[in-house]
Amino acid sequence: EAWAGFQPGSEAALSLAQLAVLWPPGVAKGGRDWVTGNMPVGEIRHVALTVSLAGEDFGSLSIGRIDGGLDVTGAEVHWLRPMPPLTAVAGHVGIHDPDRLDIAVSQGRQDDGAGHTILLRSAGMTISGLTKPDQYGVVSIDLAGDLGAILHLLSHPRLHLLSNTSLDLSGAAGASELKFRLGLPLDDDVRVEQLDVVADAHITGARLAHAIAGQALDDAVLDLHATQDGMTLSGRGLVAQLPSALDLAMDFRDGPPSQTVMQAGVDVEADRAHVLDAVRAQGLGWLVAGQDDSAAKVSVAYVAHRSGEASVSARADLTSLSLRLPVGWSKPSGAMAEASGRLLLDHDHIAGVDDLRIDAPGFVVRASGSRLADEPGVSIVTSRLELGRTRMSGEAMLPSGP
Repeated sequence: EAWAGFQPGSEAALSLAQLAVLWPPGVAKGGRDWVTGNMPVGEIRHVALTVSLAGEDFGSLSIGRIDGGLDVTGAEVHWLRPMPPLTAVAGHVGIHDPDRLDIAVSQGRQDDGAGHTILLRSAGMTISGLTKPDQYGVVSIDLAGDLGAILHLLSHPRLHLLSNTSLDLSGAAGASELKFRLGLPLDDDVRVEQLDVVADAHITGARLAHAIAGQALDDAVLDLHATQDGMTLSGRGLVAQLPSALDLAMDFRDGPPSQTVMQAGVDVEADRAHVLDAVRAQGLGWLVAGQDDSAAKVSVAYVAHRSGEASVSARADLTSLSLRLPVGWSKPSGAMAEASGRLLLDHDHIAGVDDLRIDAPGFVVRASGSRLADEPGVSIVTSRLELGRTRMSGEAMLPSGP
């Protein structure tokens, strides 16, 4: 047995800055370098380390067994510079294998980089390859706190994670629980492409002001999964004040202009009260008639490409609703009514309307449109309009602004 570590009494404490003196340079060098370089602040308590050496003679000695560790309090842990470190950390650094070191954190705080503190529920790190030229670290962090602060942390450019998304996350509100995993080689200069990042968040009471095609998502319960390759977001909430199921997928990888970088689907099944609230908000309260317990089913799909081109496709089953128009047309609940169409976008400006259809008793529409050169809007051509006994066709201009 070649060396036994220092073990202070319960009243004694050492600074983490003294660890480089306490920890022999030849013992678990990779772990020693990381701990002494990335845990600069804090106190050490209850240090114990036993090392057994094996070999034929002094010149051939190697570590046969190692066991021990140290407790830390008030520590600062830099898990990926220049990311904000964990602070006020209490935990244990343990080594029970010559090739592996484990760090377990029982309490602490995580700053989001903008002055907001996130509760650290637990964290850990495993450093492997201590006896080899290169070491590898796996960091796991479990956080809980304000959604905006957690999204700000995940958007840090060093992670190359949500900083890639075109989704507008500004002003996000709600509560989130985040489980975060980071794998990385323990080199002096780790490149972004060497990081292996996985983040899973459960979000409640969420609000995203510009979630889908400029529409707000409110009072949502969501699950987020993100890696450096992409992100998915799914759950339920209010879109345009209508109860909705949401599925969103984003591709962060590089690709050609035709690459699909975002796909989102929203399915709405709203009762009459919710539909009436939504149309009143648009000044169209007169559209919904009757007092029945009817509902509407609407499906919306959004697809965006790297080129800036995008489309919004929608299909609505309005059969259960009682509807009316201020031109003498109406339909009762139960009479078939469907509407569908696709809006074409170019950098958030309307570029065209594809296959707009409305089918209801006594009311039929067929239309399409495109943006004309040197024109401020989109030319909508109605090839068929039937309203009662009236038959007509025509053309109108639709503003193309965002």
